[in-house]
Amino acid sequence: MKVHPVEFRGTHPYSFRRDQWAAVIGVAMVEPDGLPPRPCFVVRFADGVTDYTPMHDSGAYELRAAQPTESVEATPQSETPPGKGGASVNVI
Repeated sequence: MKVHPVEFRGTHPYSFRRDQWAAVIGVAMVEPDGLPPRPCFVVRFADGVTDYTPMHDSGAYELRAAQPTESVEATPQSETPPGKGGASVNVI
């Protein structure tokens, strides 16, 4: 199977760096002052600037697959030791 990194682009008029593609480098729970925590994409732009965008605002961004970084062989669930999950890949 091929593993594709994900790229993110804010499309809302008030998005940080609207229409600039950035690499999704993770997901984090972010708790803004006075608001409840929310899951956010952690994105990094080409110049190294990092931003957090709430995942629930799906009308405010686009996602696309970047070029695959590697191919991995999936581990069938029946062969996976308990508590170990399937194949995983860390992309930095």
